[in-house]
Amino acid sequence: MADAREGSPQRTGGERTGGGRLPRWTRAVACVVAVLSVLVLALAGAARSTLLSRAFYQDVLDEQGAYERLYDEVLVDPASARALRDLLGRIPVPPAQVTSNLKNVLPPATLRTLVDEQIGHVLAYLRGEDAVLALTVDVTPVLTNIGSFAEIYLGDLVASVQGKPAPDFPAFVQGLSGALEDIAAGRRPDALPELHLDESSAKSAADTLVGALPESARHSLRPQVEAALATGDVASALAAVGPHLLGEQSGRSSADLAAITDGGHWKIVPDLEAAGVDLGTVRTARSFTRLVLGVVQPVALLLGLAATALLAFTGPGTRTARLRTVGYALAVGGALTAAVCLLARSAADDLMAEPAPGWPPSLNRLVDDLQHAAADSLGTVGLVTAAVPFLAGLLLVGGTLLYDRFAARRTEG
Repeated sequence: MADAREGSPQRTGGERTGGGRLPRWTRAVACVVAVLSVLVLALAGAARSTLLSRAFYQDVLDEQGAYERLYDEVLVDPASARALRDLLGRIPVPPAQVTSNLKNVLPPATLRTLVDEQIGHVLAYLRGEDAVLALTVDVTPVLTNIGSFAEIYLGDLVASVQGKPAPDFPAFVQGLSGALEDIAAGRRPDALPELHLDESSAKSAADTLVGALPESARHSLRPQVEAALATGDVASALAAVGPHLLGEQSGRSSADLAAITDGGHWKIVPDLEAAGVDLGTVRTARSFTRLVLGVVQPVALLLGLAATALLAFTGPGTRTARLRTVGYALAVGGALTAAVCLLARSAADDLMAEPAPGWPPSLNRLVDDLQHAAADSLGTVGLVTAAVPFLAGLLLVGGTLLYDRFAARRTEG
């Protein structure tokens, strides 16, 4: 008995063994479960802060200057002219003027809000919060700005034209009619005729201008037009009738857009489906996302906690050795997460959407830059997330080794 006691190793207070009754394979399975739980939870956490976060997409858009490039590169691209003409063709303003004043029709703040709303709709669908993918854009501010823009253009138009004397009244009336047609069409007249008119001629010229107005505005504007023409001030006369001419066309433009967008609320999904865009990938992604967030992640958390508790508090060996096993599981899980992120980033280039042949080249470049920037950012966030369990595991392993060394020296002393 004495020999047996002398030959048995001494244990410090920190070296008490656990139950030791569980089979060895149980701890091996617990190690695997702990590693896989770390992997799943880390990847899910990275996805929540990137692919399922509004801020992630807005950060990518801002980093690439997407909004500025949309105005400065895409919408002024000659290849975009047809789409702009189809969308805003009823505005009584020349296409070049529309292109150079797009920020007045669709201000950057409005555009950013519209984009952010669509990001929110897509993410709510992917997370399972919305049962149907509903992308709806409120274009009411754009409809309002169309009329305002036409009126601003009219003011600049009338203020900038130069008058030239006409040799006689018929030539004056002909030039006046031509200028009136130009303004009604949103074109800048080459010149405004100028002639001092007697009362009868002023009345005839007023008939020409007022006759182009809607009936409801003719009576109220006629005195103002006649007074301006009596002094030869053609610009003031045109300025009086111009808003009504442009206002009618602006109203048709707004009405057309309102009809296309169902009263100012544009439902994008039906148009995408009509254009042949396959939304099956989005629906598949939703099923996967709901499975991961609703089932896999909670199960991984519970199994991970159970496996960690089993490794830390049961089994043979000292307490610090068992904690060291937990540290190794954390570190390995973090390393695997980093490896998955690196593999995903290397494969992302092959999975990116190819440029659409029918899109303007500037738009394809913008989309390509956004895809690469999002992939880079996703990879970076994934590596940072993987570093958390990896470093925690290393600290736990290093801490237990230092503790064992300190305890051994204290025992020897």
